[in-house]
Amino acid sequence: MIYALIAVTFRSYLQPLLFMLAVPVAWTGAVLIHWALDLTLSFQSLVGMVAASGVVVNDSVVLLDFIRKRRETNLTLGDVIIEACADRFRPISLVAMTMLSRFFPMLFVTSEQANFLVPMTLSLTFGLVFGLAATLILIPACYAVLEDFARLTGTITSS
Repeated sequence: MIYALIAVTFRSYLQPLLFMLAVPVAWTGAVLIHWALDLTLSFQSLVGMVAASGVVVNDSVVLLDFIRKRRETNLTLGDVIIEACADRFRPISLVAMTMLSRFFPMLFVTSEQANFLVPMTLSLTFGLVFGLAATLILIPACYAVLEDFARLTGTITSS
């Protein structure tokens, strides 16, 4: 459903894949922390993974929308990507840091009543950390590859 909404908004079938690219990376972060701490994935873990996915997709939309808007200038693609990452770093990292600061204390809860929330919190926090890296490194690199591919083949990736 998210893919369809993004495809209609950006008038592209390939660019929504870039937005969604950070989601598996965020899930990988959640799975890796569960593996490192020898915890089993639970329903609460999956809820945290879904929550991290929403934040990561939002960060990707913010970054790629900025790139698309700046692409209309006379700057080279590399300069646009560097400018976008520099200008959008603060908003993207603030979203991640705000979420992390809210959920990080929950990792150290010793109360039996709140102990069931630890898997969700682990999934969310480490999903956000990995998703932040994917948003600022992986997605711009893949956007550049997609634009180069479109230039070489003569296809249009965006309007």
